[in-house]
Amino acid sequence: MNLETGNNLNLKSNSPALSIRNEYYSLHLKDGIGIAEYTPGIRISYEDAREIVNQRLKVFGDISYPVLIKGNKVLKVDKDAREYLFSQGVANFVAMAFIERNPLEKMLANAMIRLQPVGIPCRIFLSEETALEWLRSHL
Repeated sequence: MNLETGNNLNLKSNSPALSIRNEYYSLHLKDGIGIAEYTPGIRISYEDAREIVNQRLKVFGDISYPVLIKGNKVLKVDKDAREYLFSQGVANFVAMAFIERNPLEKMLANAMIRLQPVGIPCRIFLSEETALEWLRSHL
């Protein structure tokens, strides 16, 4: 895995405080909120999910934060990977918001969350600004 990281610990700044960029996704903190964007067309296996989480915890350590996930261009997440990401994978997240492209994707994502509970506050949004507003309430 090619991993690029930053290490400025000012979590409330407007510049990325900590960051990850690799073949799976990019993640940075902005105003105390994690902004994650998955690579378009990616398929995530269980092994990939473990690597994603291990790298995030290695870079971000014990920092807790809400996260916005822009994963609507992910091609496939294996069942075992989804279960891992929605259990151990939410370590240090205090809330999670997903952005979907349309009402049908939002409905499907809501059904997925009902079938695979996350264990932290989690909502699906069509608008990034609305999602960020909700996440700010979890800072």
